Amino acid sequence: MRIFFVRHGETAWNREGRLQGQADSPLTLRGVQLCLAYGDFLKSALAATALERIGFYVSPMGRTRQTASLLGDALGVPLAAFTVDPLLAEHDVGELEGLGWSEIEARHGLTPEIWRRWDTPAPGGETRLDVLNRARRWLGESRPHEVAVVVSHGGLSRAFRTAYLGLGDAGRLHLERHAHGRVFELDDGACTAHEVVPVENAPDSPLG
Repeated sequence: MRIFFVRHGETAWNREGRLQGQADSPLTLRGVQLCLAYGDFLKSALAATALERIGFYVSPMGRTRQTASLLGDALGVPLAAFTVDPLLAEHDVGELEGLGWSEIEARHGLTPEIWRRWDTPAPGGETRLDVLNRARRWLGESRPHEVAVVVSHGGLSRAFRTAYLGLGDAGRLHLERHAHGRVFELDDGACTAHEVVPVENAPDSPLG
C-alpha cells in the first residue's frame, strides 16, 4: 500500500519548544497555512486515484484531527471519512508533557542522549520501543485500500518509517526528522521526503 504520512500543522507548543506527547495545544496561523499546503500537495499527488481507493487515518489528538479536517476540505472528504486510530497517537511522554528541554533535565535528570534510547521510559509514559511496536502493529494490519493518507505526529513518524524500512536503532537515529513542511511517501519499500513548504535546516531535537 502506498502511504502518505502527514505530520500535524505547527502548534503553539511546537513554537515554544515544549514536549506535547498526547496533550494538545492549538494550531498556529502558520500551522493552518501548512495544512492548506499539504492539502494542495495531496490533491495533486492523488489526482489519478479514485477516492474509494484511498483510506484516511488520523491520530486521536486534537491537533491531528484539526489538520485532517483542513486536508479533507482540499480533498473533498469530510473529517468523518478519517478513521481515528489510537495506534497513530503520539509518544505518551507522561509527566514530561508541556515541558521544555531545560525543565526536563532539571526535574527528571534526562539528557538528550538518554532520552533518545529505545528503552528509556518517559515518567508515567511510553518508551520509544513501545511507540515502534504500535507502528509495527498498524503496518501489519490488512487494509482494503491501495493508498493511505495518515495524519499523525513527528515522534510516531520516525517510528513508522523505522518499522516500514525494517531499520534497527542506529538506522532510526539517522532518519530525517519530520520537520513541519515535509510529507513522507512510503511506497514499494522506499521512503521519499516531499518538501511541500521550505524546511529550515535546523538540527534534530530531542523533543521529537
